[in-house]
Amino acid sequence: MRRTRRLAIVFSAVVLVGVVALVLRGLDAMGVFTDVAPVACGEASPIRGVAGAGAMQYDATSNALFVSATDARVWPAHPSAKDGIYLIRPGDAAAPLRLPGTSAGFHPFGITLFRASDGSLTLMAITRPANGNPAIDIFDVSDAATAKIALHERESIAGDLLVSPAGIVAVDKGRFYATNEHTSRAGVWLMLERILMLARANVVYFDGADFRAVAQDLRAASGIGVSADGAHLYVAETTGREIRTFARNIFSGDLGPVSALPIASGLAQLDVGAQGELFVAGAPKLIDALVYRRDPAKPAASQVYRVAVDARGIPVSAKLVYAGTDIGAADAALPVRDRLLIGSGLDTKILSCALPQ
Repeated sequence: MRRTRRLAIVFSAVVLVGVVALVLRGLDAMGVFTDVAPVACGEASPIRGVAGAGAMQYDATSNALFVSATDARVWPAHPSAKDGIYLIRPGDAAAPLRLPGTSAGFHPFGITLFRASDGSLTLMAITRPANGNPAIDIFDVSDAATAKIALHERESIAGDLLVSPAGIVAVDKGRFYATNEHTSRAGVWLMLERILMLARANVVYFDGADFRAVAQDLRAASGIGVSADGAHLYVAETTGREIRTFARNIFSGDLGPVSALPIASGLAQLDVGAQGELFVAGAPKLIDALVYRRDPAKPAASQVYRVAVDARGIPVSAKLVYAGTDIGAADAALPVRDRLLIGSGLDTKILSCALPQ
């Protein structure tokens, strides 16, 4: 009897320690223990006319900024009719233009651009219908440098492995990588994956014909990017609070793990700059972002990190270049000319700052 009682006590203690460890890990991932020291946005100015700018891409050839706008505050219960792909010409005072050429019920999230050697421009967008399965919509962009710019949908791609896409990066006109924030579809498993922050997110690769998983065991995979030479793929984890780097086989598309760089923020979209450095946006206190979703009067802090890479293209250090509430719960950040643009799916503007050196 005494032996049984001792075993019960030991078992209970082990379970209690495990529960405490899970709770502490969850609180840390939600940013409860994260201090947010402000870092000012230099020469701050808002770009209005776009609500829910959760992802952005810039094409320098045509001086065209493409903004993926889905008002996350009301999606999916009451999706906004204003959701879509918007065009902004940096340096032009004209209001953002919602581009035609998308279907009804189009609510974009992550986007990517690919300019081919023949000069053609392709835009790919993750779309999540309010009711239905997610897909990747692929558009040809015509007359990108002129006022006649338009989107022409080429195809819409769906598949069983495309569960909860958040970020996307094109490697040519028809092939791409996408992150899945989670791989459980619904019910108890999805609840457990989110509450316990299980490492079940992944990266899938579309080779032009089929999807396949090429990286697994991630925690809430979000932003994704590829180095200019195509040799490395970068993935930002929201609850994992890391940027993961993978070596990429440019022929097969397969990935191999290389490194992980911890960053104390709930990371979202990332962008690869002209010099190979990364810009990644995030919300350091995810619990505040949940409050902000319900109450727009309480903006959650945003952060933007500039991530240096070594000669091989591997991230080695992260510098905080913005932190504050001028924009709430940032999802996207990218350099455009001499400006740093910051967007959020929960805000009604894009924040423009002087590009930090």
